[in-house]
Amino acid sequence: MDITEDNLHATLYHVCKDGAPDYVTQSKMLTKQASAELPDALFADRTNRRYPIDTKANTWLSAAYFAKTAEADNYSSKTMKDYVESVIKLAADKHGIRKDVDEVFERFRAKPVEKTAADDESNYGWPSEKKYPMFDEHGVKLACSYFDENAFQYPPAMRKEIAKRIFTKCAEYGIQPSDRVRTEAGEGFQMREFVAAQLADRVKACGNRGNLKMASALADVMKTLLTQRPDDYMKDIEKVASIIDKFDRIVGFDNEYGKRFHSPAEVFHGRNIKEAKAILDDSVRLGGRPFSISKLAELPMQVFTDALGDAFEASVKTAEVLDRKKFASAFHRMSEPNRNAVYRSILVYVG
Repeated sequence: MDITEDNLHATLYHVCKDGAPDYVTQSKMLTKQASAELPDALFADRTNRRYPIDTKANTWLSAAYFAKTAEADNYSSKTMKDYVESVIKLAADKHGIRKDVDEVFERFRAKPVEKTAADDESNYGWPSEKKYPMFDEHGVKLACSYFDENAFQYPPAMRKEIAKRIFTKCAEYGIQPSDRVRTEAGEGFQMREFVAAQLADRVKACGNRGNLKMASALADVMKTLLTQRPDDYMKDIEKVASIIDKFDRIVGFDNEYGKRFHSPAEVFHGRNIKEAKAILDDSVRLGGRPFSISKLAELPMQVFTDALGDAFEASVKTAEVLDRKKFASAFHRMSEPNRNAVYRSILVYVG
């Protein structure tokens, strides 16, 4: 590897971290395009056009890179290694930097190649392709942003893997992950009623397209979800998400993610912990059905006193004004018979 092949400049950091001459640090790095314009004679390895020796800076860098990476670059022949090194040293004599080049050869010779940040797979969202690099906080934020824009280009399993890696890095740097990263990583919660509504939209759309067989199959899945015990529901979330993913791809709904439909990950993991807790705190089941406590507070007080007596009104007010916290607490502590009585009173009120 020479300077033109070190795309991430990870090796450059290591060869220069203990010091480099001013003529190196103050020079402009040689690009691949500029390297392509050099004649073969200005490379220490002319056959492979590696290790440029056209300037002081490039000669010093070629010495450093060759000393550090020759073994990794398969220069196994001692004759070839000695030849390339001798050409670099001849160029160093010509440029008047032989002492510097001898020093850099001595510095790196016989030392093992150090692992760099670029070698650590955990620093990439997609390690095999070296994509989504996350070497620092800025890189993690960029990875989140890029994933938000491109998530649906990847198959579901890959999407989840990339999101999990980004999510892990967000936690490491104390960064709030984007909603897309969080949901695709499977980090979140969703209310069963929301999941049912999403599946119902798919059943209806499928029926409208005349695919009644698929609509019926998905309706059965939805029915199973709605009647499961909470523990079973939580255990089956990933299995059902996989089923929905396959269903969406078969009928073409995956092309409408972010537009008409939520992706399976968003359906099942759309809420973060804080949001989920807020929803649970605001929810109460009356007559076996979920109600929003904040919405109940908007009803006339008579709806509740008809079912629970006048003492209820006094218990949820402070200075004659409805206290939302007391109101919510009363419903969370309320016995099942009283909840059923409130439900019947609401049915009378709405006619």
